[in-house]
Amino acid sequence: MLSTPESPTVLVVGAGLAGLVAATELHAAGVPVRIWEARDRVGGRCWSVPVGPDAVRLDLGAAWHWAEHRRVKDLAARLGVDRIRQHEPGIAVRETAADAPVERFEWPETPPPSWRFAGGAQALHEHLAASLPNEGIHFEHRLTALRPTEAGVQATVETPDGDHKTTVGAIVLAVPPRLAVYTIRFAPPPSSDVLDAMRTMPTWMSHTGKAAVTYDRPFWREAGLAGRVKSEAGPVHDWHDAVTPDDEAALVGFMHPPSPDSPTP
Repeated sequence: MLSTPESPTVLVVGAGLAGLVAATELHAAGVPVRIWEARDRVGGRCWSVPVGPDAVRLDLGAAWHWAEHRRVKDLAARLGVDRIRQHEPGIAVRETAADAPVERFEWPETPPPSWRFAGGAQALHEHLAASLPNEGIHFEHRLTALRPTEAGVQATVETPDGDHKTTVGAIVLAVPPRLAVYTIRFAPPPSSDVLDAMRTMPTWMSHTGKAAVTYDRPFWREAGLAGRVKSEAGPVHDWHDAVTPDDEAALVGFMHPPSPDSPTP
């Protein structure tokens, strides 16, 4: 990290949870900070989308956390975001092939308790963003190049209005390493060991798609089912209960392509 008295601003790249927490901590410490986010929203890989006629917010990105994730739990409490314990009781359903009969079975073990967030995981990001100054987050700003200078770090950004350059005192890269190495030009480039590590660093569930559906009522609970579905036929391979605190009935599911180990992000 480079810093100089002439350019004290810290540039945070990425408005996901890591980037927003870093930015809010810096802001609270009195450090001038701005965020560049390539998307048109906060949240990164957390994306809580209004679904169905009642616009129920369901997670099409990261959703769950577990007991060991104490920092996330503490952050939610500090921000006033309620947690929802994941519904697990009941019988699961399995489909071994498209032409095979659906089977019911007991889930082999009680899974460790997990939680979701009321309003979706993106609610955490929205609360954090609201604590930053106006104009602190710049959307549709994609970092394309970094170069150290005597004044700090020169960053090149691609925006709807064209490419621009700015010099800041320090950079916080809050994006997946594989994404950074394939989309940002570093001058001088990192060592080959660092580049290899960035290229091979997996991004959790980066190969997975997600689907969500809403219903008039949670019929699976009424039938003593858990809302857990395993399908070998697909296209959705796993379904999970996603009923909201307001009892809006929903399921979310995952789609897994056959080759998750792509060499690119």
